[in-house]
Amino acid sequence: MDTLTMDGGSLSLSGADASFWGRTDLGGGTLTLSDGAAMIAQSLTGCGGITVRSQSYLMVQEPLELESGAAVTLSDSHLTALEGYTMDQGDLSIHGVLRTSHHLELTGCTVEIAAGELHCNNAMVSLDQNTTVDVAQDGYLTLSGNEGGYCTQLNGSLTNRGTMESYTLIRLGGTLTNYGTFHFMQDIAASGALDNQGTMLSYDGAEVNTESGGTFTGSQPKNG
Repeated sequence: MDTLTMDGGSLSLSGADASFWGRTDLGGGTLTLSDGAAMIAQSLTGCGGITVRSQSYLMVQEPLELESGAAVTLSDSHLTALEGYTMDQGDLSIHGVLRTSHHLELTGCTVEIAAGELHCNNAMVSLDQNTTVDVAQDGYLTLSGNEGGYCTQLNGSLTNRGTMESYTLIRLGGTLTNYGTFHFMQDIAASGALDNQGTMLSYDGAEVNTESGGTFTGSQPKNG
């Protein structure tokens, strides 16, 4: 199949009758879907930014790797990255639903989940020390890596004010502050700082273990 190739600029699809299926190289440009538009990209490369709004839908079948400094905004819409999502020095604003499998790799990024959901399904999650994630009161984050034997490596800062669920081992080298509700089904190995000012619910005997100078402050987990 031929590839739609651009040299920068922007590609926009608008309206419920607007759709696209195929390979796309944006050449550093941006993609906008609005007002019910749909796009299934076998591959999406050279992408300098994505906006999906107003009940639109974007699926990327091959690994999605954004250009450095890209901004991705979801508003009342869905983005599915079937084979992983990689972002460097970017901003990710989720006011819709983002689903990714295989991996989520964020380097030097700022992530806001407000009135939205981030689902990492059977995915290895890696957040470097310069990445911050804020889950608002109406936000939702789920981490799952069991089938692939994956874990979550959290070296940055994650603040949860909403709802968070973890079905995978979390290796915490940064900071995790919980003000909301945090369900965890596997252990948390903390060499960084875990502070629970909300509710942590443990299932199937999952525990918080501190190691290598790690700390756990605040309320102890309850049995879920």
